Amino acid sequence: MQLGAFGRSSMATDLAKQIKSTGFSTCIGTLPQNHLYRVLVGPVPNRIAADTVTRRIANLTKHQGYPQYWSPVR
Repeated sequence: MQLGAFGRSSMATDLAKQIKSTGFSTCIGTLPQNHLYRVLVGPVPNRIAADTVTRRIANLTKHQGYPQYWSPVR
């Protein structure tokens, strides 16, 4: 699930640390076509789980997120 996308890595790192402090697993990913630093939470197994995580994070922080799920390449 993506929580945000930033042009500066420091902003992405700050958000990732904040979310990690609430108990969620985070990582920062980039896309070569837009050079944004995306803060991702997960992995989550499916869309329903992504919706649940989105609501939990919104209750703990001001970040609403985008309930799209992702999982690592296997």
